[in-house]
Amino acid sequence: MSTIAKGKVFRQDNIEMIEKQEPLIVSFSKLSTRFFSSWWVVLVHTLLVAVWFALGLKLELFMLWISLEAIFIWVVYLAASGRREEKRDHLDALQQIKIKEKMLDTLSNGEQHNQKLDRITKMLYELQEEIVKLKKTGAKN
Repeated sequence: MSTIAKGKVFRQDNIEMIEKQEPLIVSFSKLSTRFFSSWWVVLVHTLLVAVWFALGLKLELFMLWISLEAIFIWVVYLAASGRREEKRDHLDALQQIKIKEKMLDTLSNGEQHNQKLDRITKMLYELQEEIVKLKKTGAKN
């Protein structure tokens, strides 16, 4: 199926192929987003904090680790959010193109119907003229 928009032809299979060719950082971002948004990350962090305090390690190092991890998670989250927004915009654009195509089809069908109605109207007018002629000739006879 192809879609015409602004003089370019988009094919669904081309769009799917482009989406499959994503950079390594995007794949990593998707994987880490999936991990950080699961309950496993809560369990792992709880265990790490318990081990950290059980071993009596420095609190400053713990705070540095937590801060760096928070920055990393936030960057990954923003990247994932941006990708979702781009994908939503892309899907919205495709939907608008489909709507415009349907409207053009409807207009084209409407023009065909109008032409048919014009022919029928012309035929009815001609029939009406014939009836009037027949009435006049029948009245004379």
